[in-house]
Amino acid sequence: MQRYAKGGQVQFFCEIFFMKFDFNPITGKLDLNGGGGADTAVYYTSDEPTTEAHGGIPAGATFDHEPVCKVIDRILHKAQPPAVTLTPATFKAGLYETGQKLSDTLRAAIRPGTGKVVKIDFYAGGALSRTDENPGGDATYATDTAADRKYKVVVTDENGLTAASDEVAYTFRRPVYYGLTSGVPTGIDGLTKKLSAGGSGITVPYPTFDTRRLVFATTGTMTKAINPSGFDITASFSKTTVVVDCLDGAKVTYNVYYSNVNSQLEAYPVKFSFSTR
Repeated sequence: MQRYAKGGQVQFFCEIFFMKFDFNPITGKLDLNGGGGADTAVYYTSDEPTTEAHGGIPAGATFDHEPVCKVIDRILHKAQPPAVTLTPATFKAGLYETGQKLSDTLRAAIRPGTGKVVKIDFYAGGALSRTDENPGGDATYATDTAADRKYKVVVTDENGLTAASDEVAYTFRRPVYYGLTSGVPTGIDGLTKKLSAGGSGITVPYPTFDTRRLVFATTGTMTKAINPSGFDITASFSKTTVVVDCLDGAKVTYNVYYSNVNSQLEAYPVKFSFSTR
């Protein structure tokens, strides 16, 4: 094939056909000269896959009665991949209490690239859960989980280009409890409940001249208690256990750590670090 350029016109000549195309500055694409456009162009069919990529035509592509104008346009313009975002309707990704059941709808919003989106793969917990062929637009997926799980979608277009959404991840933990008690704690009544992933810990206030005991309860293990000056005061806490009726109906044993009577002259917070299970 030979190519000739003259002004805004491009001419292609080979032994099979001779065609003229005008460059359209508005669309940035080629129009078949003569006003017919791509719909009236000569068609090209080939069952032999391309051996390498050419512009926007990927390796392995075949052609079935495709307008030559469109084929040339794909050669001259690199294909752009699609894009997709995955958004929950009600429950945002994040931390939830064990026992809370999340029934939601995830919406996959698709923005096509150069090619038509021909497949959407929906993954739940790392495994392929559902495939939609030729979706024709955005898609929705029902979710129902009460355990740690991540969701994502991967879209594929007709050129073989893919795009993956960010993961929507749900994490479930049993809450920790903290507060003040007059004596050795025998339960969690009156304590504040808080969800935490553990590790980095949480900070708990300790009021001025309060003679009650500072309490921290977790299903895991308290690894350290640090005051604002950076001193390790873990040794000033004793431990007992209590059984807690949890949201999922389970009776769970909590480790309860309680301090000596407060003798501080000023209020201060204590940062608890702890493991989870």
